[in-house]
Amino acid sequence: MEIVNANMLTNNLIQNLSVDQARMSRFENEISSGQSINQPSDNPAGVQQELRLQKLLAQNQQYQTNAQNAAGFLQETGSALSTLIDILNKADQLAVEGANGTMNASDRQNLATQVGALFQQAVQTGNTRFGSTYVFGGTQDVLPPYILEPTGTIQDNSNGLALNREVGPGIVLAVNTQGSPLLNNPTPSATSPPGVFQVLQQLQNDLAQNNTAALASDLTAVQGALERVTVASTKSGSTLDEVNQQLTRLTNQSALLQQLDTQTAGADTAKVIADFENVANSYRQALAAGAQIIQPSLMQFLK
Repeated sequence: MEIVNANMLTNNLIQNLSVDQARMSRFENEISSGQSINQPSDNPAGVQQELRLQKLLAQNQQYQTNAQNAAGFLQETGSALSTLIDILNKADQLAVEGANGTMNASDRQNLATQVGALFQQAVQTGNTRFGSTYVFGGTQDVLPPYILEPTGTIQDNSNGLALNREVGPGIVLAVNTQGSPLLNNPTPSATSPPGVFQVLQQLQNDLAQNNTAALASDLTAVQGALERVTVASTKSGSTLDEVNQQLTRLTNQSALLQQLDTQTAGADTAKVIADFENVANSYRQALAAGAQIIQPSLMQFLK
């Protein structure tokens, strides 16, 4: 009977030691990983919450990436529109100079050369890129949206489609400015004024031909184009403000989600160390007690 009791005590001791070893192993994992959940069995409910938080964090990160791309695209667009505004302001000054009655044909030819340079710069600006995407080309990014032919005509490769970016759940923004007809409109009408390219070309031709009678209407056309580009710039800037506000919201949401994730899966290192030390002390005490049990049991067995 004494041997049976000793065996029971020994089995209980081994079982308790095994439990303590398992707990110490889990605490060691928490200390080394900084996570309180290292396998599903650690906290099944916590694992489910952790998976949901990880999914939300991944979605948030994708929205942030999209918003950052949108912000960069809009900044590049804003820079291009600012360049076009500068070009049209210079064209406005040259048109005013050309209309001055003291200028002769040679003077106006010199002005025409300057307007021609502005036209070339405007076409180049119309082909501005952000990464591999043309900012005025719509969704077409294979060819430059505007190619100047030797004849002076513009080959228009833009497709007029919106370039959308999803920057939040259900928040989809068109980030591009349509290049045509803003920049290129070779067939203007009462409801569709000429594009920047046509306005500059017409001013250049009238100055080169010393057509003073047309310069007043050219000046009006330049000022109209300047107004339309300014409106487009303001609209693009407003979209950029909206994207930046959304980026701020996403950053704040990400910080909150990461905090919740840490609370769910993160280990309280100080507490885990204290728990580990308590279990280790229990383990050592169990070993000491076990030594007292096993030694008499062995002597009884030998008897």
